[in-house]
Amino acid sequence: MPVPRTDKSELAYTTRKIESNFSNFSAWHQRSKVYESMGAIDKSAELEWVRNAMYTDPDDQSVWIYHRWLMGSGDDTKLLQQEINAIQELLNEQPDSKCECRKQR
Repeated sequence: MPVPRTDKSELAYTTRKIESNFSNFSAWHQRSKVYESMGAIDKSAELEWVRNAMYTDPDDQSVWIYHRWLMGSGDDTKLLQQEINAIQELLNEQPDSKCECRKQR
């Protein structure tokens, strides 16, 4: 029977998996489950990392789904506006992108 990993080691594992392939939906999903079990997340640091993935492959849905989870209900208006600005910047730089955010307009 496998030995359960700590939250810290599980986050390190998902980080390695995602850094080797931003399209690894399973790793993004596992990451969200780990953060849910921890009950705490440094959203600023996590969003910076997510934005890097968005710029690397804006058409990959895995990162957009995780981003949507990370933003939650959007009740933090300052954070929400920050993300709207970051996504608008991405759209300006990559106007032919098929990213999920285009469907929301």
